[in-house]
Amino acid sequence: MGGTTIPPFLVFKGHTHTERMWEEAREALGDCAIGLSENSWSNQEIGLKWLKHFKHYTRRTKV
Repeated sequence: MGGTTIPPFLVFKGHTHTERMWEEAREALGDCAIGLSENSWSNQEIGLKWLKHFKHYTRRTKV
């Protein structure tokens, strides 16, 4: 999988998201994941989501 990138994982401040937030992020960045926190910083929950996101996009595939 050398030379490839994974979609970004963005963290925004807030408790809920709107469909417009997803649309704008995808328009600007393509496929991406979004996490929400009270202060826009990472926490244990967001860290776990990021690890799952990273694992999903970096798992080995049969060639």
